Amino acid sequence: MLSAVDKAVKAKRPIVFIGWAPHPMNTKFNMKYLSGGDQWFGPNYGSATVWTGMRPAYADKCPNVTNFFQNLVFTTDLLGGAMTKIAEGTPADQVAEAYLKANPAVLDNWLEGVKTASGGDGLPTVQAALK
Repeated sequence: MLSAVDKAVKAKRPIVFIGWAPHPMNTKFNMKYLSGGDQWFGPNYGSATVWTGMRPAYADKCPNVTNFFQNLVFTTDLLGGAMTKIAEGTPADQVAEAYLKANPAVLDNWLEGVKTASGGDGLPTVQAALK
């Protein structure tokens, strides 16, 4: 499907297709989502929620990691941009590090109440590692 979109875009012809986010197509093409598809795709353009699953009793045994997972929130823009860079060949760890350096404020929420293995605050430790 995306090869057909690519051909149409290069030929400057309009094209209608099913798109979703997060996906690299959102950064590759100048897309506009049409309204009115809720009865087929669900509310809010078929949006979904991603949940982190854990084995039973994990939260009780590892509350610090559980706190981190509960704080961790990804936007579709973050994921779509990261997916694009990874698809272009940049290693995932480099994409993640570059994102965190360019957007350090996300760490404030992600690491709120999260401790290091030695009991220190996680935020300053991660900030120092990113410098």
